[in-house]
Amino acid sequence: GAGQITRLAGTYRISGTSIRNVIIDGTHIYTQRDSGSRQEVLPASADTFFYPSSLNYITFESDGRGKVVRMVMHLETGEEEVARKEH
Repeated sequence: GAGQITRLAGTYRISGTSIRNVIIDGTHIYTQRDSGSRQEVLPASADTFFYPSSLNYITFESDGRGKVVRMVMHLETGEEEVARKEH
């Protein structure tokens, strides 16, 4: 449901000053790296989303309490783990 989606929203630090935002707009989910363009991702499961225009996909990992703590980017060039920033 919508609650499941909203828990994914936030800012994930890639490295140094580079970040990737996960943005929820209604029932749509977008990722945005730094000030780049938004890219919509589509759900494959509750924690896995894919980019329709490529083979890349992302998975979200939660702690024991169900709080999302990191996002893993599964790219054609390899995997990139991205920790969620605490607000």
